Amino acid sequence: MVTHKIYGDQPHVPVVFVNCDHHEGDDLWALLPHDQLILVCLEGFDWQRDLSPWPASVFKQNDFGGQADAYLAQLETLIPTILQELDAPGECILAGYSLAGLFALYAMYQTTLFTRIVSASGSVWFPDFVDYAQSHQVSPGITHIYLSLGDKEAKSRHPLMKTVQECSETLYQLYQKEHQCIFEMNPGNHFKDSEKRLAQGIIWAMK
Repeated sequence: MVTHKIYGDQPHVPVVFVNCDHHEGDDLWALLPHDQLILVCLEGFDWQRDLSPWPASVFKQNDFGGQADAYLAQLETLIPTILQELDAPGECILAGYSLAGLFALYAMYQTTLFTRIVSASGSVWFPDFVDYAQSHQVSPGITHIYLSLGDKEAKSRHPLMKTVQECSETLYQLYQKEHQCIFEMNPGNHFKDSEKRLAQGIIWAMK
C-alpha cells in the first residue's frame, strides 16, 4: 500500500512528489528551502516492479516487473487526494533518484499531473527507454526537465549501465529542443550524495 508523508505547510508554493523511503525524505527535507515548497514523500511501492516502465531482465531473469503504468494509476487517484489536504497548493513537480528518476521521466509521457520533472542520476540506461523517449510525445503541460549524473557512473562493467552517460546526453539533446532542460554532471559514482543531488535538481526546477 502506498503511503505518504508531507513536509511543510506553506500555501501557494510548488508541491514536490518524491518516490523514496521516509527516512530519505527527512534527509532530503533538511536540504531544501522550507518556505519555498511542500515535499511529499511517497513510500510503500516495490522499486523494481512499480518504477520500471516495462518488464526487463537486467541483472537476473525478469528482475524488473514493468508495472509503472499500474503504479501511476494509483498516483492518479492518490495525488489529487493529497492536494486536497494542502492549503492552496501550487504546481506539481515529480522528482526521483536512480530508478525513481527513470519513473519520473516515464511519467511525463503518461500523465498530466506534473509540470516539472527531476531525474537525478536516473536509470536511463533501462532497456529501450531512449528509443521510447524519441518516439513518444511528452505531455503538453511539462515545462522544465532536470537531468543529472555522477561523472563516474558510466565506468561500469555492465553493458547497459555503462551507457548511462550517452543515454543522458541523448535525452538532454531531445528535451532541450522544446523545454527548459539542464543536464548536470556531479562528482562521484551513483551512490555519492544522492539526497544532495536530488535537492539540487528540485531547487533548479522551482526557478
